[in-house]
Amino acid sequence: MQSLTKFILKLKNVFHFEKEEPPLKDKLISELEAVKQEIEEIKNKYEEKIAFLESEISKIKNAQELKNKNINERLKENGREEALELSSDIEALRREVLQVLEELEKE
Repeated sequence: MQSLTKFILKLKNVFHFEKEEPPLKDKLISELEAVKQEIEEIKNKYEEKIAFLESEISKIKNAQELKNKNINERLKENGREEALELSSDIEALRREVLQVLEELEKE
């Protein structure tokens, strides 16, 4: 009877029928899974932050491009206005020169 009891106890140890604590391998696996999950959460959090920052950068770039476009349009308009002013000034000077020449011819 004692040998049968010893044999049963050996079988229990071999097959781990009575597990008081999970084996070290199982503990390590569960700890690794927990760490893996934490890393995944951190990764997702930073990916969201990166996506948000990329979106903000894109908005800023678009606003700057629009601002530059508006500045260029204003410069073009100002350039046209200045060109028209110069043309009218040149025309006025031409008339004055013609008038002076006519007066000189009369004298």
